[in-house]
Amino acid sequence: MAKIGVITFSETKDNYGQVLQYLAIHEYLKQRGHEPYLLRYQAKKRSIIRRILSKIYHYNFISSTKQTPKKNSDLMELYAKWTEWSERNDIIHPRCFEIFRKRFFNIKTIVGFRDRQILELDAYAIGSDQIWSYVSNWNFLGFVPKGKPRFSIAPSTGNKCFTSEQIQNASMMLKDFSFVTCREDSGLVFCRQAGYENAVKLLDPTFLIDKETYDSYVHNSEKSVKPYIFVYLLGAECDVPVENIFEFAKKNALEVRYVASQGREDSFEKQWATVPEWLSLMKDARYVITNSFHGMALSIIYQKQFLVLPVIGVSSFMNERIRSLGEILMLNDRIYKNSLDEILKDVDYGKAKSIIATNKGVLDSKLKAINF
Repeated sequence: MAKIGVITFSETKDNYGQVLQYLAIHEYLKQRGHEPYLLRYQAKKRSIIRRILSKIYHYNFISSTKQTPKKNSDLMELYAKWTEWSERNDIIHPRCFEIFRKRFFNIKTIVGFRDRQILELDAYAIGSDQIWSYVSNWNFLGFVPKGKPRFSIAPSTGNKCFTSEQIQNASMMLKDFSFVTCREDSGLVFCRQAGYENAVKLLDPTFLIDKETYDSYVHNSEKSVKPYIFVYLLGAECDVPVENIFEFAKKNALEVRYVASQGREDSFEKQWATVPEWLSLMKDARYVITNSFHGMALSIIYQKQFLVLPVIGVSSFMNERIRSLGEILMLNDRIYKNSLDEILKDVDYGKAKSIIATNKGVLDSKLKAINF
């Protein structure tokens, strides 16, 4: 058994995908016989450091996503609104994400790169989400002692354009990686620019475990007698108004269970689900409608009849990862085109299941090659 420290974003109050992708890494490593630890870096002046890191992340993500200056400004304004919405609603309707993390995950809070807690670990991994949207000693594992294994589990660069200085800094750290996997093609391009030629593409970590493993976290609530659509929408706007979804549900004798996240504001009744409750809603749904990448991923894992609504406006670049996943798993017909009736069509998951199994085998073999 190896003690493996994992770095990823882990402070969200309402981003279910962020929690679920780490949950999957945690369970996957446990299933391989290891002891995973979620690593957090916090100096003594915790609130100041957190604000600085947050500003760095949002600046790097927004200012380098191939947008015009006007769109960058609009994005910053939009993200500020989403953050305000999330913080306000966490007070009124707490989803208890941090309680969930502390209950199920081993968390090590690091106060310096020479902290004994990290020096005693056997290996180090950089997790998924858009953790590679900026370059630092922390998220490229530059602090890891020489000779100790380090690897990446499908991080995303967030469609970022890096400067030559950032690429050079990343190059110095990537050369010490045992292996590198990336979630999107843009990550592979970045690694090649940094001189790392052997990076391979890997599906989001949520695909590393099966639905039975997710079921072990499910909230055991009483099942609905009436079939329902699980609607999970993020703040980005879509072509389809929410009222159209409710009208569609009524026409088809379906209830709606609606979870909104990350800046989604409207007048419709919502559920402020904890992570176990969210998984329960996904598990028992007849249909799923979402504009979320991870909403799409979990719909596939649970083999639901689902429909993904592309987002519009300044955040439309986020559609890239949804279309990429649809192409890889041959499920692009589940992306909304003209009518919500498209969701009524049965889904053939045969090819997707085979691709997901092969994908997991890629990481299995990479870890086996370094005796993990």
